[in-house]
Amino acid sequence: MYNLERCRKKFGRLTRRRDFRKLGTAAWSSDDVKKALMRLLEKYDEVICVTLAYELSRGTQNALERAMKEIEIERPCLNIRNRVYQYQHKTVTAGEFAMIFRTHWLAYQGFRTLEIIARLKTWQESPSTFAVSLISQIDFLRLCGRLQNLDRGILHYVLNYAQR
Repeated sequence: MYNLERCRKKFGRLTRRRDFRKLGTAAWSSDDVKKALMRLLEKYDEVICVTLAYELSRGTQNALERAMKEIEIERPCLNIRNRVYQYQHKTVTAGEFAMIFRTHWLAYQGFRTLEIIARLKTWQESPSTFAVSLISQIDFLRLCGRLQNLDRGILHYVLNYAQR
C-alpha cells in the first residue's frame, strides 16, 4: 500500500540528494491506507495486509488501525474486522516482497485467507527459507527513519561509529 503516484523524476531527485525523510518511508498515511482498503473491499471478500512487524514500524500498525476504525465508523456494513487481516513478517528489509508474492501465489492456488496466513508463517519460520538484503551503508537506514526508535543512547554512538 505504498503511494505509487509519485513522479519517477521526483523520486530520483530525492534519493540522489539522500533526502529520504521526504519520501515518508517511516510510516503509512492512514488516509492512503483507508483509500486502498476501500478500493480493495469493493472488489474482494477479504484482504491480507502484509506489513513489517509492529516492533519495526509502529507507524504502519497505527495507520492501519486508524484507517480500519474510520471505515468501521463510516461504513459499519462492510464488517471490516472480519474481512481485513494483517500478516506481520519478521524480516527487516526485503521480506515484504517475498511475502506478497507468496500470498498471491497461495491465493491463486485456491487457499482462503486464514490458510494463507498459516502457510506464510510456516514458510517464513522454516529453516529452508532465508532472506538476504544488501544495504551498502547504514546511513540509508538512518535517514529513511527505520532506525529512529533505536538511534538513541549508546546505540546512537555505535551507529555513528559504524557509519564512518
